[in-house]
Amino acid sequence: MSLSGINVSAFLSSKEHTIIGRQRLVFFIAIGVLSIILTISSFFLQPKNPTLTVVDITTMAVTLLLELLYFTHKINIRLGTTLLFILLQLELSAQKITFATINTPESNALILQASFLSLMLITVSLLCFLKYSPTIISSISIFTYLLCLTIGRSSILETFLPVYLVVLFGVIIYDVYSVHAAFNLEADNLNLRHEISAFYHDTGLNSESIRAITQLCREKGKAEGMREILSRMDPSVKARLVSGLAAIRQEDESSRKNISAAFPMLTPMQVTICQMVLQDMKLTEICHITGKSEGNITSQRSRIRAILELKSDEVLKDVLQERLKAYIEASK
Repeated sequence: MSLSGINVSAFLSSKEHTIIGRQRLVFFIAIGVLSIILTISSFFLQPKNPTLTVVDITTMAVTLLLELLYFTHKINIRLGTTLLFILLQLELSAQKITFATINTPESNALILQASFLSLMLITVSLLCFLKYSPTIISSISIFTYLLCLTIGRSSILETFLPVYLVVLFGVIIYDVYSVHAAFNLEADNLNLRHEISAFYHDTGLNSESIRAITQLCREKGKAEGMREILSRMDPSVKARLVSGLAAIRQEDESSRKNISAAFPMLTPMQVTICQMVLQDMKLTEICHITGKSEGNITSQRSRIRAILELKSDEVLKDVLQERLKAYIEASK
């Protein structure tokens, strides 16, 4: 995508390396430019008021300062966008309070207009995934609206108050919930990164090796890919892995023999399914390993329950464990 000879995508990618970062940058620039335009237009459209003039000039100056600080790498995009949105909300609040002191039908209409702009600003802050910024902006907006209502005693503002409160409190609840979810997601991602790093360290592999091996599996099959994995591993790690796999295979074979002997009426596929049920595998995992559909596996499980004469309230895994244990003890 280009705009007047400028590659916008390349520009955004050069500034921010994540999708969220680039999204914030787009709004940071667009809202900053729009704020300056609206501030300049307000000199001609709003009632002449020294307080409003000072607020507008200050907002425009601070907006330009924030843009400059970001592009000179003094602040990051999250901080810059958060400060810009709070600044604009404070400007809207100052305007609303000033209009409330005038207390005319026209000024009340301007208060509602500024409140609508606050809702737009809150919506954009949600789109930018700025932690607690929507809550801060909504709280300022609610306080300002109530203050304007106290000052002006406007019936129009009273009419819109319930809807305004419901919407903004809804935003606050959603923001707090999303922040909590984001913290949990970040913690999960951090644990996953640690696990991946430990895997790379223990096996001697790296991300490039994994990608190459994955491509090899697609082109030449899983067996060739497995040989490639083993060939790239540290010898001591490979020895432990091979030994561990051999032990697991021996244990699986022993388990399969016991299940087949304890339940001779089951088919080989049903024995395999019982073995996976005992290993706490989920339906999707069983389907993936066996190459069967969910309907097929579910049907097989129903047949197993019928063969074993299970009641509707009995759990297949529990019954298998109990009867298998009894068979092994009886065989000793």
